[in-house]
Amino acid sequence: MSRVFGKVLAGGTWLFLAGLVFNLFNFIYWFLITRIAGVSIIGLASTVYSSAIIASTIVSSGLDIAVMREVSSYGLFLIKRIFPSILIISMVSFVLSYMLTLIVGFDTGVAVISGILAFLNVISVILLAALIGSTMFKHYFIALTTSSVLKLLVGIFLILFGFGLYSLLFGFMAYLLASIVLSIYSIYSTTRKNIIDIQPNEASINYNIFSFFKIGYSNYFFTITNQILTYIFTYTFMFIVRKAIDTGTLYISIMIITVISMFPQALLNASLPISIREKTDEISSSLRLGIAISGFLCISLLPVSTDVLAILNQNLTYGEETLNILILSVPFMVGLTTYLMKWNKELKIKNIIIVGFTRLLTLLVLLVFLASHQGIIGAALSYLVSNIISYFVAYMVDKKYLKAIIFTSIFLMIEYLMNHVISLKMLIPIIIAIYALLIFRLKIINIAEAKLFKNIVKEIIKNL
Repeated sequence: MSRVFGKVLAGGTWLFLAGLVFNLFNFIYWFLITRIAGVSIIGLASTVYSSAIIASTIVSSGLDIAVMREVSSYGLFLIKRIFPSILIISMVSFVLSYMLTLIVGFDTGVAVISGILAFLNVISVILLAALIGSTMFKHYFIALTTSSVLKLLVGIFLILFGFGLYSLLFGFMAYLLASIVLSIYSIYSTTRKNIIDIQPNEASINYNIFSFFKIGYSNYFFTITNQILTYIFTYTFMFIVRKAIDTGTLYISIMIITVISMFPQALLNASLPISIREKTDEISSSLRLGIAISGFLCISLLPVSTDVLAILNQNLTYGEETLNILILSVPFMVGLTTYLMKWNKELKIKNIIIVGFTRLLTLLVLLVFLASHQGIIGAALSYLVSNIISYFVAYMVDKKYLKAIIFTSIFLMIEYLMNHVISLKMLIPIIIAIYALLIFRLKIINIAEAKLFKNIVKEIIKNL
């Protein structure tokens, strides 16, 4: 077992725990909001926040990947070089978010808040990506955890005092401000210098800033539907169907599959900067272990999806089929993220653009057609089909990463079809055992990797 892969596992576990805490508090946040104010306010708040995220993504999509890659190569001084440009991009996102929020029918006050959220989001994403690129994974965990707690406290406090929609938006604002402050503090405390005084090395002094934007924007089409697909989906669906409850149901379903795919995403994010720094390839190993873990979660959730939605709110349970279709897309999402990290490491910009554009185009075309006719199930099918098509386009370009993805997707499809014939709730332990046996027999993962992962998780939990 590679010593370097041990670092990836440790870093990926920190990122996973950060994402887990973030999504746990998100779950609590939305759970309490639905109990206090109902599902409709989720649809409204998620649409406003989605406007902010879409605006920031339109102008900055892919730059976080470039930060991760280039900071791992050139150091944190890169942040000083790009920060003036990032502020300009943030201001553009403010204006765009303001306009998008007005388009879907909100008033000027809400639109201004949406613009502020977009401005802060660009800065937050860049600084958090810098923590990953510099392999400050524990600092990332601390920043995300603290910010998530603050969001919950601010949002719930305000909604209890009758601020309605504004309470959720100010909760999001508190999260973004806290993440920015804590990221800067982490960089400062690590370097023992102010962020603008970080000592450069010769390579970073001569760094061409246009190279940064070339790398970043080559990821544009890919990441605009990869990292924040939740928000594009929510805004576009609201624009098409104009139904707050349906929009809220779709948003919650996508949030659930985001949690499921979180561990492989965390491993792959950690593998990029570590592989660059150590001059190794840990991306394939990250895929194999990541897809195995997410597979366990998918096969466990699929038979009980109705119960999971009911925990949030009974009005969400009619979205069971939507959630199940979205679960089927997880293996292909993981495969696409793997290609993204591999091609960024190798600077294969053409491949990134081709597959990213394919994914964005197929998603939007299918979404407009299917969502208008089939509602949230049509939206879920759009998501699934766009991921499948894009994955096979990626495979045609670079013939790797097939066995783990196809095996897991076939296993899930069989379970999905069987669950329509008989209830599989009582058979979940048996299904998990069969899946575990097969992933070891097919050598998707091995015993040594599983033991190393177990030991690293125990060590991290001891240090929490």
